[in-house]
Amino acid sequence: MSEVKVRQSNFELMRIISMLMIIIWHIFYYGIDRNLTASNIRVFYDFFSAVFAIHVNSFVLLSGYFQCESKFKMSKLLKLNDSIIFYKILIFIIFIFLGIATTDLITVVRNVVPFDLENYWFMRVYIIMYIFSPFYNMFLDKLSKADHKKILFVMFLLFSVLSTLTKQEATMDATVNGGYSIVSFTFLYFVGAYFRKYPIKESYFGKKFSFEMRKLIFIFLFFILVIFNFSIHITSIKLLEQGGFMAYFGNILYIGFLKYDNPIVVLQAISYFMIFYHMKFSNKIVNLLSSTAFGAYLIHDNLFMRRNLYQIFNFPLFITSRRIFIKIFAVAIIIYLACFIIDITRQYLFKFISETKVAKWWRRKYRGYLSDLGFNINW
Repeated sequence: MSEVKVRQSNFELMRIISMLMIIIWHIFYYGIDRNLTASNIRVFYDFFSAVFAIHVNSFVLLSGYFQCESKFKMSKLLKLNDSIIFYKILIFIIFIFLGIATTDLITVVRNVVPFDLENYWFMRVYIIMYIFSPFYNMFLDKLSKADHKKILFVMFLLFSVLSTLTKQEATMDATVNGGYSIVSFTFLYFVGAYFRKYPIKESYFGKKFSFEMRKLIFIFLFFILVIFNFSIHITSIKLLEQGGFMAYFGNILYIGFLKYDNPIVVLQAISYFMIFYHMKFSNKIVNLLSSTAFGAYLIHDNLFMRRNLYQIFNFPLFITSRRIFIKIFAVAIIIYLACFIIDITRQYLFKFISETKVAKWWRRKYRGYLSDLGFNINW
């Protein structure tokens, strides 16, 4: 577990909180029908959604921040792939025994191959981004600070501002796809890389304000952006009620409210990242908990889990009391801790298997074979 000791706990805490946000987001999306929720409660539902909308962007910002100074490693890619396959097959087998999953050929194949159209969209795009990361880094290393700023500004305009203002629900921008695409991930990777290459303490803003004051500014900015986005959402509902020309703008604002490419959500994610950027501490428990964040995603958002998990906790189809939010937050923590136990067990199991003589022999065999073929791979 030597890798855990050198991790920065401020960012590891960010991973944990972001994954809890994702779990809560999925409870909102798969466990509750917003449209049937009482209107006075829906205000709280939408506000919390606005707070948590940055969960995916925050992970991509972290990837850009760290990966821009790191080399691509095939072993990391294989570990991600092995984890995906392990959980897909394990959960599939469990649900077969529970009598929920079918064993027809198509279902079996889809749960053996690493990716399909319904499972783990984030991991599909994340892995593509990781494969491209050496090329991103080569490109960014050749940019000056001024040029890096310019390309971020252009990407922000094209892939955030314009993509939000021009999208329609039925004709989503195929390039940006509401932030679910490699285009959006590339933009956020470049943003994270900028903060790594050009520390904020060296900027005019960093020199003008103290470390603690900067943290307070970003906390304030985060919540101002949440309130601003939420207010626009409320306004969009009013515009939709007006009908006609006003409804056209209301529709655009309404659709873009929680999209990952929404410029307000993007700026909110950057503010969120900066809050943890301005924390400095080390904690082994935090580091250990964060090491299972991706595992928590692979377990709780598996297709079979997604369809059945939230029924276990007996969530109402629609919310009539604010107290349900306390239950949602508590359940999210329970799910994360359960996933932690499962994934930490998997990690030790994989580590044990990888240290066996057979596994070491197999690694030498296929790596040597690829080397003989002329493939120079950084394992």
